[in-house]
Amino acid sequence: MRKITSLKIITSVLLIGISCAMLSACKDKKAGIKFNLSYNSSFTIKKSTIITLPFNLISAPITTNSESEFQKNNTNAEKVIEVNALSGTLSITAPEGATFSFVKDAYLYINADGLSENLVAFKENIANADNVITLDLPSVDLAPYIKAKSFVLRLEVTTDETLTKDVEVNANVLFRVKANPLK
Repeated sequence: MRKITSLKIITSVLLIGISCAMLSACKDKKAGIKFNLSYNSSFTIKKSTIITLPFNLISAPITTNSESEFQKNNTNAEKVIEVNALSGTLSITAPEGATFSFVKDAYLYINADGLSENLVAFKENIANADNVITLDLPSVDLAPYIKAKSFVLRLEVTTDETLTKDVEVNANVLFRVKANPLK
């Protein structure tokens, strides 16, 4: 009887020990460090743009300064698990009083050296008479772009009205960075 009880105790202790070792070896994607990074870029939509045809506006390269941002948040690029767009907006900065009533669709893409282009945010069938558009966000991991030294944003716009003046647009994207210090 004592041998069976001792065997049960030893087996239980071994199972608990193995379970604890396995759990501590696993890397929980939900654990760790989370912080936000915000990037802005400006675009000019030229007057007399042809309507119903999409056209592209490309930003100057945006330096990510990610290593510095990672250090401020007690992490580094190797420990970054994923980066997702948390919010995205387009806002008209000039001319005063202009609205997005002339835009049918807007797509914001990201690209970096050695990586293929990826959709960051978009809005389709815009019926907005405001000067700010809140963009829809696809669920995509953007970590490689944020880890890069720089990236480029491309705004693809389809208009449904002829423009009589150039329109200055600011694109703002807030990224959520998740890092695991145990990685």
